[in-house]
Amino acid sequence: FIGSIKQTYPDFDFTKGPAFVLGAGGATRAIIHGLLNENVPMVWIANRTRGNAENVAAQSSDAKRVSVTDWDDRHKILKEAHIVVNTTSLGMDG
Repeated sequence: FIGSIKQTYPDFDFTKGPAFVLGAGGATRAIIHGLLNENVPMVWIANRTRGNAENVAAQSSDAKRVSVTDWDDRHKILKEAHIVVNTTSLGMDG
């Protein structure tokens, strides 16, 4: 994921602002790990089941930089995000 961003947008600065990740599955864990390694100042997670997002946040390598927001409040966070990552199954076929 990080490699793809760097290849497509070589000047992208992960440190410029927070990341917002939608979803709380296995892909989310990997994405958050990569974002934290790139020194994103903060990662917000929203999932329809808040408890799943809280579990992902608690298991992250730097839980102080990972926070959970309610799914219904996701629009507030979107306005502040420097990067948004959709790890939900929305749009998947089959």
